[in-house]
Amino acid sequence: HLGRFWQDLASGDAWDVVVRKFRAMVRSLRYWPFTIALAGAIAFLYFVLMRPVKWRASLLERLYEHSPTMRPAAICALTVGVIGTLVNDSGVVILSVAFSLGTPLVIAAVVRALERDLAAEGTSAARRSGSPSAQRG
Repeated sequence: HLGRFWQDLASGDAWDVVVRKFRAMVRSLRYWPFTIALAGAIAFLYFVLMRPVKWRASLLERLYEHSPTMRPAAICALTVGVIGTLVNDSGVVILSVAFSLGTPLVIAAVVRALERDLAAEGTSAARRSGSPSAQRG
């Protein structure tokens, strides 16, 4: 696609390609009730990713404590999905793929953060009680 677009740009036909791609992207958004709901969900997701405790997503905040780079990574992934949706003729398919890849990864990372928290709590509780297994480790 990029090579063909470069040729169109050199020959002066790039504007036609841009218009055609834009129309295809807009057609992917033509079911307005879904598009409005999707835009609202994306805006809400930005708020949740930025301030999870305020939106009662404290598990996400625990993940951020374990991995300080997760907050900017999640926000950037969402932003790239939105930009990809707006500039690609596939439209909302790009954002759907980003969600289908990113959501399981974030869930797995949250579960791992919880496992680490529980392991740390178990170790500190065992040390406080003076159990022999904690004194060996």
